[in-house]
Amino acid sequence: MPTPPTLGLLGLLVVSFASPMTCLDPGDAEDPVEREAREIWVRDCASCHGMAGDGRGVAAAELGLPVPDFANPCRALSPEWIERVIVSGGASYKGNPAMRAHHELTHRKDVLEKLVVHVHSLRQEGACKDAASPPPIDPDDI
Repeated sequence: MPTPPTLGLLGLLVVSFASPMTCLDPGDAEDPVEREAREIWVRDCASCHGMAGDGRGVAAAELGLPVPDFANPCRALSPEWIERVIVSGGASYKGNPAMRAHHELTHRKDVLEKLVVHVHSLRQEGACKDAASPPPIDPDDI
């Protein structure tokens, strides 16, 4: 006997919620520390910085200040600078105070290091996206 379409859809919804899958589920082989760092990026960073780090997250327009574009090939930021901003928050570099400090990562150096590597990896190769305008923040001004 064929399953009515409504029951088929209901069954699909039950299975979907019973076994949650996210875009962060690449398989069992992923390092748990790396996974935790990526979860922090998705939960706390991507809404403003965007998943690709291009500063075009869904909440970026509401901030009133430019969101750093980590994907821009001309935005060379040191890992030390990225770490400091993650731990100390946006106000630490004269940026948007809406970016909260992640002081809890001071005691989780392994996760902090993976998060810094992730941010650093967002930088694309090639020509500058907008050579006429300087980056919204100056790494030397910290």
